[in-house]
Amino acid sequence: LHDALPICLLYLYQHLGERLRQSCLGWSAGVFTGAPELGKRMVLSRLMLEKQKELRAFYRAANQRTFAETLSGMIKEFKTYSISTQQLAAAEEAIEPGPLKDKLHDLSVIYEDFNKFLAGRYTDPEDYLALLAEKIPHSSLLASAEVWVDGFIWFNPREMTVLAEILNTAASVTVTLCLADPDSPEHQLETSLFHRQWQTRHKLLHLASSLNIDKEEVELVDAGRFADNPLLEHIER
Repeated sequence: LHDALPICLLYLYQHLGERLRQSCLGWSAGVFTGAPELGKRMVLSRLMLEKQKELRAFYRAANQRTFAETLSGMIKEFKTYSISTQQLAAAEEAIEPGPLKDKLHDLSVIYEDFNKFLAGRYTDPEDYLALLAEKIPHSSLLASAEVWVDGFIWFNPREMTVLAEILNTAASVTVTLCLADPDSPEHQLETSLFHRQWQTRHKLLHLASSLNIDKEEVELVDAGRFADNPLLEHIER
């Protein structure tokens, strides 16, 4: 009887990554444990001191205890939006000499060394989504699964990459968005309350089309949960 019953598992993106890490070969690097952000700052502080003579804009900042925190935040943004060291180097080459060029040079040097330091040793939590995207096609957990994605207003580029792999692997994927009257021109205004959800809907539709995935939209217009309370019913809508 147990084998005949469907199993429902609830994961955050990070927890799904950990579940796949346990079930997939070739994903054995550890993670920063205890205080991952502190560990990253310690590594960045060490790298800045080692590369201090090569730095142009951050030469003095390398001795500041708090600058590693700033760099850690920058690297987090780079990884969130899939910006590589090669892209930073290309941006540096494309602009005239000046403070911005020097900063891009320093960021490229530190970012590259940071990734080299981690390679084969640790997994930066910011890299989990990239690793997750690589492992999804080989996952038996998702191969016949019905996946529901709930609670998101938007998806950053890394999350969209993961979602694309899930669309290609899972039996079905359902994404929920809080967006009434999705075709209303009002949502196109950046000042609209649900503009971001409207943008996300269009990105998801474009993603499904680019992957030749059949898509269906269902608008839940009558929840009925607060039928006896018009105020709460209006808020829910």
